[in-house]
Amino acid sequence: MIQIYAPSNTNFPKNGTSLLPTECTLSMQINGTWSVFIDNPLDDRFQNIVENAVLSVPTPYGQQLFRITQMDKSDTGVSATAVPIFLDAQNDTFIYDQRPTDKTGQQALDILMDGTKYTGHSDITTLNTAYYQMKNLIECLASDDENSFLNRWGGEIRFDDYDIYINERLGADNGARVEFGFNLSSIQESIDMSTVVTKIVPVAYNGYTLPDGETVNSPNIDKYPIHYIRTIRYDDIKLAEDATEGEEDVTVCDTLDELYQALRTRAAAEYDSGIDIPSITYQVNMVDLAKTEEYAAFKDLVAVNLGDTVHIKHRRLDIETQARIVALEYDCIQQKVTSLTIGDSVQNYFDKTSDIANAAGQVIDTSTNTLMANRIAGVINLLNTSLRAQKDVAQRQDVRAILFEDLDESSPTYGALCIGTQGIQIAKERNAEGTDWKWGTAVDFQSVNADYIITGILTDRNGKFYLNLDTGELVMADGTFAGTINGAAINGGTITGATINGGTINTTNDITVGRNINMGMKAGTLARMINFGDLARLHYSYSNVMSLLSMRVTRGARYVQASCQAADSDESIYFDIYLSNGNTTIIHRLGTSLSSIKSSLMVNGNLTASGSKSRVVQTANYGRRLMNAVESADAFFEDFGTAMTDAEGFCEVRLDDIFLETVNTDYDYHVFLTTYSDDYAAKASIYSKSKNRFIVCGTPYTRFDWRISAKQRGYEETRMEVMEDDNTDQNGAAFDA
Repeated sequence: MIQIYAPSNTNFPKNGTSLLPTECTLSMQINGTWSVFIDNPLDDRFQNIVENAVLSVPTPYGQQLFRITQMDKSDTGVSATAVPIFLDAQNDTFIYDQRPTDKTGQQALDILMDGTKYTGHSDITTLNTAYYQMKNLIECLASDDENSFLNRWGGEIRFDDYDIYINERLGADNGARVEFGFNLSSIQESIDMSTVVTKIVPVAYNGYTLPDGETVNSPNIDKYPIHYIRTIRYDDIKLAEDATEGEEDVTVCDTLDELYQALRTRAAAEYDSGIDIPSITYQVNMVDLAKTEEYAAFKDLVAVNLGDTVHIKHRRLDIETQARIVALEYDCIQQKVTSLTIGDSVQNYFDKTSDIANAAGQVIDTSTNTLMANRIAGVINLLNTSLRAQKDVAQRQDVRAILFEDLDESSPTYGALCIGTQGIQIAKERNAEGTDWKWGTAVDFQSVNADYIITGILTDRNGKFYLNLDTGELVMADGTFAGTINGAAINGGTITGATINGGTINTTNDITVGRNINMGMKAGTLARMINFGDLARLHYSYSNVMSLLSMRVTRGARYVQASCQAADSDESIYFDIYLSNGNTTIIHRLGTSLSSIKSSLMVNGNLTASGSKSRVVQTANYGRRLMNAVESADAFFEDFGTAMTDAEGFCEVRLDDIFLETVNTDYDYHVFLTTYSDDYAAKASIYSKSKNRFIVCGTPYTRFDWRISAKQRGYEETRMEVMEDDNTDQNGAAFDA
């Protein structure tokens, strides 16, 4: 039964009204959205469907309550979306300070819900600690906060009215078996082979691998047309001579044979966890599937629920795996599952593989979007690959530092090198007393200190920034620049947080200025946008009308003073630009006024004026004249026409379809009539009005003009708003009107 209760109702077993919807669907995801969608015709009960009303609908877990959060009404019915009533807790609970310490999941839920109408249940026995301050209950349970219950204790959520269950997992393994690989339109199959590994090269601590190139192979290796080879490191498998006393969670091997066996065992366990199985997701339409001849292969899906495990045989791949019901749709009217999403979690093996293709940072030439292999070969080769190989074969030494010296001043290798656990020092000459070297270049873990660093390319690890010192080319791919630029020409790219003095800018990208900008620009040099820190944005697109000559912006300022020049004049024009709420508005102009804009002007937003608004009209005999705009207290659109009453004195006037899409005739509109007749007694008046037409009645065969004035769609409540802008300059003085 589907019932609805008034928003204020609290006694849900009573006071409900039964509904007869044409659709009522429950959608559920593991630790995702639970929502009910209902579509009800305009019957004698639809008026009960309002915001915040409560629906009671059948679910796979029994009858449950859902609060309506959104609704839409049309001329055919009412539709609404509702969420579990437990989510009321984000509005009617507030936790000032709770700190469950070393608690199980159940104990933590008891603390969080103490004194509320909500109850929590959990079978999670792991002990954990979290801190909750100034949050509602839902934020404490399932938010992005690192202290949320799901982040601290884990688990999967099931709602049940004012109760919530957060157990280790939803569903069960009831042995349901299905066979996929059919070409059925009622099943959408997504197969991801990117995580599949069928041949493992295991590597222990200090680089030990299996002898003679041995690999550990998957039992499914022959089921794929190619072998998927990956290197996986197990740095916790060590020879006894490499282990440190007191190390925890380490497998210590006395001999190489023991280490080899440990590597084989660990790699084989990867296949037990499914690393050789692709990630497969199925979207199953149970309604359409039941109509097919192959339905018998999927009949076990009828009895599954959210979170249940399904054992899958894939015909084409000839593999067997298991997945879970991660989402489903449930028909609350027919009380059956209509759609299932079957999938498994994608294994992220990149954190334990050392495949060069996964580890290499790409360096990109932004002009061609190609890899710069010929320019930064060192990065393509991972820069430190050889050093890692050196580490893997290195033997542990008892010394902490080594000093190399050549004291023969006539020797071509005269100098010193000191290498130790803290870094490297290099010297080429002695001090004046001859007691020590004058150490120059130094390299430690964090930096390089040298009088000169001679190189061709400087780049970051990801290739988003590189500097070619041979050509002077500076490239930033999705990067930013912070610093001072004096008299330089800048072509393309994005500049942020900079002080720019002189020079020119020629860019089709965005410019973000966090400090000062004081520069001369030629016509057309500023093409897109300047973003003044956190203040506002100035949009300026170059045209043939005027070009920006100079501009100065100080961080924290509320206005910008700029200088422009008309394209057909050498005269400069100065004006202030007021910055407010992310918008740019020209409030006041200083100096010479710009006489005209010789192109179209598009305002994407509101246009206001403190003076008159008029259009220039060229007359034949009286020159150019200003025709003033008609203003209105409300936001109206108007349309006009001519019509005539019929023999019975009636005339139906249908409103233009396009005009109807610009106005809202759900609001009352106005119609004005003017009659034309030799008979002074002829009359015409409004008989009735509806959304898309009005009817005129009066003297038969009476011609009349009509004018309609209707509220603009989207501005129905707009009426003589208060001007909120602070029209003052930087000194607090009012701008001129």
